[in-house]
Amino acid sequence: MSLTSFVNLYQVREKFKTEFKSVLNNSYKINFYRSSQNKENIRKDIVGIYFGIFEGYVKFYDSFNRKKNISTIEDLISFLTYSKYRNNLCWYYDDSFNLRLILKNLFAKKFEDLEKFGTIEYYAYTIEYEEKKYFHVKNNRNTQIYKFYNLYPFRSNLDPESILYLNQQIRMCHNINNLTNIDNWDNSIIECCIENAKLIKNMANYYGENEDKIESNLRKKIINNPKTSNHSSQGTAFDYLLRFLIRAHNPTAVTRPWIAYGSLNILKGREKKLAVSIINDAEDRYSLFLKEKEINDEVISSTILLAKLDLVARKIECLDDIQMNVDPDDIVDLKNLIEGVPSEMYISKENCFLNPTFGLASYLVGGADADLLIDNTLIDIKTTKEQKFSSLHFNQLMGYVILHSLGRIYSNNTNKVDPHGLFSQGMNFDIEFLNTRIEKIGVYFSRFNHFQTINIKDIIPDGEIDWKLLAWFEAEAQKEFKPYEFKKYFRKSKVKELTKKDISLD
Repeated sequence: MSLTSFVNLYQVREKFKTEFKSVLNNSYKINFYRSSQNKENIRKDIVGIYFGIFEGYVKFYDSFNRKKNISTIEDLISFLTYSKYRNNLCWYYDDSFNLRLILKNLFAKKFEDLEKFGTIEYYAYTIEYEEKKYFHVKNNRNTQIYKFYNLYPFRSNLDPESILYLNQQIRMCHNINNLTNIDNWDNSIIECCIENAKLIKNMANYYGENEDKIESNLRKKIINNPKTSNHSSQGTAFDYLLRFLIRAHNPTAVTRPWIAYGSLNILKGREKKLAVSIINDAEDRYSLFLKEKEINDEVISSTILLAKLDLVARKIECLDDIQMNVDPDDIVDLKNLIEGVPSEMYISKENCFLNPTFGLASYLVGGADADLLIDNTLIDIKTTKEQKFSSLHFNQLMGYVILHSLGRIYSNNTNKVDPHGLFSQGMNFDIEFLNTRIEKIGVYFSRFNHFQTINIKDIIPDGEIDWKLLAWFEAEAQKEFKPYEFKKYFRKSKVKELTKKDISLD
């Protein structure tokens, strides 16, 4: 059993649902947890919103006859966090990048991060945005969410005459804006814009109120299609290649020995000689790559072969069952994948750990290692054909966060957990990672060039895991994995002595 299998057990899934209830019910942060049976999440009405730039001012209007001049971010947030928007499905129609222009002017330097990452924090709010698709605002204090979707991507599903009429209305508003000598200009433009908002509402009604359908259609299409059926080894090869890239651009990154080295303890004779040859070639190419930072076919070939040795080291497959040749299409595939990685994923500002483990806590679950921690964000890499931050992904990452907390506690109480010193060898390698605070968890979907994160404080109050959860997790892991000579730390007598201060992540 692996950690992934463990967190997918019924009792673990149910426990996580209880512990992280506020997040699991949050349809904004993790859309996949929404249930059509949850009446609180069913949309009750449709709202139309229209905006434009008139006389040099940004003006917003809605189908409730509301209107507001927008000159600051605070003005925009104030307008968009209207109570009636939260329980409804809000639509706008933007086919000419008007919203992008407005946001760029309002957010200034922060807009670059908003475009790159799709999300930013602004004081008590989280803003999410994707050009021509959607704009979301979340109040972090009360977790209320306000979603706004662009009708433009769905124009092929709408009545062509309605689209034509709306475009005419928009042009009419701009024509009024350009006229300076008409009487009652202000009332005319307001009336025109509010009518546009109501028209957008009526058009959205034709599309329907199914938010799951909307989000499914807005989901990004796959960018990097696999070119062979070597899906498992390609995912691992990409992990190697990404770690190579990160290490080349972050000389101080903390790295672990390659998992592929473990195959040398399993293989014998001719097979071991082949593995030694593969690893020696990979070491030479890796060393050259760290100097030149040039991704070529030789480096990629080595990552593919190392990935195949990984399968042996993790006892997933025998070497006899693996084709140890390199398919040229796999090289092309990995080139496409690595070229799509944004620089923010491989250039750290503070700290960087590659393939970290959780000290003694890793032995608690039969061995566990994460993909990457960069700038306090724990990242799991998924090279799959689905861009879906599933409940299993969430549970796996939270399993890592719990192991991180346990690992830190165990490192300070080694004799109590591992009295015979059977597991402590090499544990010092993990200490720096265990003493680094995890502030976000995230998944990078390499075939979509898409990175999605969740703030730990949105999951755990004050970023601290309750010691009762740690005690429960340890006890369940002991039952399932039965680690030899591995002692429980959270004994009944010990639990009575514990306070939150004892297990603080600060």
